[in-house]
Amino acid sequence: MKIDTRNPVALGMLVVGVLLMAATLVYSKLVPAPDAKAAVDKQDHDVLEYKKDAKNKTVEAANRLASIQTRLWSDSDDVIAPKTLKILTDLAATHGLKVSSFRPQKETAAGALMILPFFVSLDGPFPNVGAYLRDFEEHQQSLIVNNVQIASSDQNTHAVSASIEVSAYIDPNRDAAAAKLAVTAQPFKTLDKPGKSAAGANALNHPAGRVTPGTTKPTQTPGTKQAAHSDRGVPRGAAKA
Repeated sequence: MKIDTRNPVALGMLVVGVLLMAATLVYSKLVPAPDAKAAVDKQDHDVLEYKKDAKNKTVEAANRLASIQTRLWSDSDDVIAPKTLKILTDLAATHGLKVSSFRPQKETAAGALMILPFFVSLDGPFPNVGAYLRDFEEHQQSLIVNNVQIASSDQNTHAVSASIEVSAYIDPNRDAAAAKLAVTAQPFKTLDKPGKSAAGANALNHPAGRVTPGTTKPTQTPGTKQAAHSDRGVPRGAAKA
């Protein structure tokens, strides 16, 4: 093939072709071909990392749920109230405070949970009330402080009266579990065996007449008895058998 060197277009295409071939040769020498095994290994490594991350997040979510579950009450309201009163009273005695009133309130809904609030009034020195609240927040897991109001009860001393609202968060599965337990706790009922009254009712409905209790054969009434011998076929004047 002869190329016209006087034609600039043909000459330019020749030069470009030569350069492309040279670049391709250099690239093939300097850049190695991709390794299929390395690519597959990297993909497998990424999949394992994704699975490990998903497992860690699942475990973390389960731990958070277990931590929340420890702060929920599964008892009935009439059991939660005295337990709450004992917790508040014992903590007050530890800090030199006196519980002057305790008032359970009505349950309220909070999303999927139910909240049972309580109002408690404490009397004592102001520093003791502060220590009481700090101790309550740090160590009490089953009750939450929602509101605190403090008023001075004596202008000459540190004596105050504190009104505190605490709440117990109830497990949403509590009522369902209680209902299931109530159903399984019911005694098994057996059918009563037919007695004399049932036998009497069967006797009235028996097609052949009255049935005496304890027997299965019907007995006919005297008025329905048939004669042992028939008068037919006996000669006139002959004595009946």
